[in-house]
Amino acid sequence: MITTPEKKRKLRLQSYIFNLLFLSVIGLFAWFSTQYSSSSDWTYGNRNSLTESSVTLLKSMDKPLTLHVYLPDQASMRLAVETLLDRYKQHKKDFNYRILNPDLDIELARLENITRYGQTVVKYNNKKETIDSLSESQLGNALSRLSREQLSHVVFLSGHGEKNPQDQDNTGYSKLSNALIEKGFKVSVFNLLSGDLPADTSIVVIAGPLRAYLPGEAERLQQYIKAGGNLLWLQDPDTNSQLDVLATQLNLSFTKGTLVDSDPKLRSTLRIEHPAMIAVLQYNLHEITRQIPYNTLFMLAGSVDFIPHDQSSWSATTLFSSRPNTWSETGSLLSKEIAFEKDKGDTLGPLPMAQALEREHPFQKDSRSQRIIVVADSDFLSNNTIGAAANLMLGENIFNWLSRDEQLLSFEIKTAPDLRLELSDTSVTLIGFSFLLLLPAGLLLSGMLIWRKRKKG
Repeated sequence: MITTPEKKRKLRLQSYIFNLLFLSVIGLFAWFSTQYSSSSDWTYGNRNSLTESSVTLLKSMDKPLTLHVYLPDQASMRLAVETLLDRYKQHKKDFNYRILNPDLDIELARLENITRYGQTVVKYNNKKETIDSLSESQLGNALSRLSREQLSHVVFLSGHGEKNPQDQDNTGYSKLSNALIEKGFKVSVFNLLSGDLPADTSIVVIAGPLRAYLPGEAERLQQYIKAGGNLLWLQDPDTNSQLDVLATQLNLSFTKGTLVDSDPKLRSTLRIEHPAMIAVLQYNLHEITRQIPYNTLFMLAGSVDFIPHDQSSWSATTLFSSRPNTWSETGSLLSKEIAFEKDKGDTLGPLPMAQALEREHPFQKDSRSQRIIVVADSDFLSNNTIGAAANLMLGENIFNWLSRDEQLLSFEIKTAPDLRLELSDTSVTLIGFSFLLLLPAGLLLSGMLIWRKRKKG
C-alpha cells in the first residue's frame, strides 16, 4: 500500500481521536465508580451481607437514622465497625454514623451516658437507645424497639396453672418474655380476680390453663373480646379450662384427643422420639407464616377449627395443619403401640392446629381491625421447646401481627452455617493418629531413603 502524506495525516488524526475517546471512557468509568457501587457476596450463608429481615426493617423506617459508636483508637476495630455499618448505608440513604473516642469526645460521651468502650447510641424518630455491643442482631433488636410507635403491653393471665413469663423452668415462658422485651414489648402477669385489665393492655394471653376459669372470669374475657381486644389463646388438648363460651363466641371447635404422627422416617430425620411431637413442614398463606423458612415443632398438641357462620363477623385463616398421616389420639399415649382406631373416637388428619381471626370492629375509635390467634398447643413456646426449629420466629411473628407491627414480621438474624466443624470420634482419632504418628513416620522414612541413596552415590 502506497503511503501518502495525506494518508499519514488521517492516520495520525484517527490515532489522536481514538486515544482521546479511550481516555474519556476510562475517565467516565472512574467517575461512575465514585458515584455508584456494586458488590456480590459469594460466601456460604451470605455472612458478609445484611439479612433480608434487616433490609426489610430498614425500608420500613422512613425517618433519618443516626448511630454514635464509641471505640478506642484501634484501626482494626474501627475497620470492622465501618464494614458492618456501610452495609446498612447501602440500603438506607439517610443512615449516618460517627465513630467517636470517649476519651477525646468527653462532653458528648457524658451527655449520652457512655460508661465503657463498645457502646452505641441509636437515634431514630426523636427516640434513642444505647446498646452495649454492635452486631446485626443487637442493632436489629434496637431498631425494632425504636420503630414501634407505642409500647405494646402483653398481659399474661394467671391463677389457673397457665404458663408464666417469669418462670425459668422448662415449662415456663421466661425465654419468650425476654425475646418480647428485646423487641420492644411490655410484659406483665395479671389475675382476672384482682379487677379489670390494665387500661393500656394491647394483647391478652391465655397460655395453657390447667384449671377451670370461673364463670365471672370467662365473662370478663367475653367482654374484652366484645370491646375489640386482641387475644392469643393457647389451649392444650383435653384440659378443663371451662372456656367453651369463649370458643362459641369465636366460632371455634376443639377436636378431642392429642395429635400423633405415624411417620418413623420423619421422626428419625428430625430426631423426634415420641409420636406426640408434631412437626409442621408447610404453612398456609398468611402474614405470620409467609416468611418462615423451616419447620416448627409442637409437643402434645391438639386441633382447633373455625366453624363458618352466616352472622359471624370474623374472617379466619388456618395458619397450619398436621400432616396427612397424623390423627387425633383419644387413648393413652403411654402405650408402646399407638394405632389409629376410628371406632374409639380417633380423628384422621390432616387437622388444623392454629387459627388467625380478624374482623373490622365498629367500636374501635381508630378503625383498626381486631385480631385473635388460637393455637391448640401451649408447649411450643415453653423454655425447653422455643429454641427448636422456627418456634421462636413463629411466636414473635404472632405477637407482631397481634400488635399490628407487620413491618417487623419474620425479623431473624441468620448465622453462617459453616462456622463450626463437627467431627465424629472416629474422625478425630484418625486425624490425631495421622498427625502424631503417620506424618512423622513418613518424614523419617523419606529422610532415611534420601540419606541412603546419597550414601550409595
